[in-house]
Amino acid sequence: MPDVGFNPEKITPYRGRSFETTNGKKYGIDQKGKFSGTGKTAAINGADVARIAGIEGEHYRNMREALDPGFSSFEASVEAFEEYGKEPKAGLHLAFGLTPEASQSTEYFGMITSKLK
Repeated sequence: MPDVGFNPEKITPYRGRSFETTNGKKYGIDQKGKFSGTGKTAAINGADVARIAGIEGEHYRNMREALDPGFSSFEASVEAFEEYGKEPKAGLHLAFGLTPEASQSTEYFGMITSKLK
């Protein structure tokens, strides 16, 4: 069920903020709205972020597939943020969605992390 009061496209409160996952990886959005992260994120580091959301474990697989251009479309990834997105918080997976331009240049729609600490 969607979090009615949450809008995944409002990334401004998350600019300049970093999140740590339970496996010690750090991810965030810099002050200019660009993705930063550790681990296997080199392809999208510096890409423009359009949306961010916490994702419950039961929706992890659906969100992961929605963010994979091999399984999905950009439009489906946007819909997945609207359907599954919640306020990011401890215990939820963190998903980042890229802008259309960033998706085209990186060939990724975004990424989803392990659970937040």
